[in-house]
Amino acid sequence: MRSLATNSALAIVTVSSVMVLIIGHEFLAAVAGETNRFVVTRRWVSRAFSVLLVLLAVLIIARFYYLRAA
Repeated sequence: MRSLATNSALAIVTVSSVMVLIIGHEFLAAVAGETNRFVVTRRWVSRAFSVLLVLLAVLIIARFYYLRAA
């Protein structure tokens, strides 16, 4: 648990990846417009976004747990 809380590189990569996925999803939605283009790609982006959000939540929880225990 301590290694998760102190691994700032993992947190930076996770937050950056979430931001890239948000931007990518919005870009695909804007390019597609009212059509159903990029449906499969947007679905995969949404799934990856969900997984990374769970990882980010675990990192935040680990950080607060470590701070409380220290």
